[in-house]
Amino acid sequence: MPEQSTTPDLVELVRRQIEAVNRRELDALMSTCPPDGVYDTGADGLGVFEGPAAIRGFLEDYWGAFEDLRFELEEVLDLGNGVTFSAIRQDARPAGSIGYVQRREAYVIEWLGSMVARLTVYTDVDEGRAAAERLAEERGQATPPQDVEELVRWGYDWFNREREPPPTWLPDGEFVNAREDPDHSTYRGIDAIRKQHQGWFDSYPDLHVEPLEIRANGDRVFVWTRFSGHGADSGVPMEMELAHVFTMEDGRTRRLEEYFDRAEALAAVGLSE
Repeated sequence: MPEQSTTPDLVELVRRQIEAVNRRELDALMSTCPPDGVYDTGADGLGVFEGPAAIRGFLEDYWGAFEDLRFELEEVLDLGNGVTFSAIRQDARPAGSIGYVQRREAYVIEWLGSMVARLTVYTDVDEGRAAAERLAEERGQATPPQDVEELVRWGYDWFNREREPPPTWLPDGEFVNAREDPDHSTYRGIDAIRKQHQGWFDSYPDLHVEPLEIRANGDRVFVWTRFSGHGADSGVPMEMELAHVFTMEDGRTRRLEEYFDRAEALAAVGLSE
């Protein structure tokens, strides 16, 4: 029986983050940071840190500046569309000091599944709350859906409209085109995938990819697609059908493989006719 996807409890994930901070468990905290994660502490004047290495380095330096550092979660809200708002109180004793410094601030987190895509710090809690509410509303208009089949359809709509890989791809994702293709290879990373796809648009400027059938089995998704368009020079119409096999990870595409053989693609997903 296919596995059922579940929506992560973001409030609980925020609570676990605070617990990890208070225990100074950096590895646990960093386990929720994707390769393109962003930690924006600009409101504190400390900078914007992008990627796990930069974020880890900042946290190590920040934690090292205090002999005692405790975070109290005063309020946490899941505002929907992958946005949480948290009001935090910090009690900190700087290294070499006997006195404590207290302050309140807000954390606004943009989530992708159970991963923190971006965390923004606000020194004004009310400002942070308002920003989080606006962000949740904006993401509600443009955020990929949670249901895996709707998510896949959303990605094809994006591809056809924007003419580039949808933002549901992981930055280090892999695209494997059909072995029958003369340029058959594994393309790793968004830039490589974008360049490979551009070859399609150069050959067929009006290329359109339509998902005709979508079947999910856990984190693997079978999609039977129809490619259509007209040759850039000849104007001759092109139409063909083939399979895409997705491997998903926390609501994002880890790998996409093409198959001309429908049965082979279904078997790769653990399905059959």
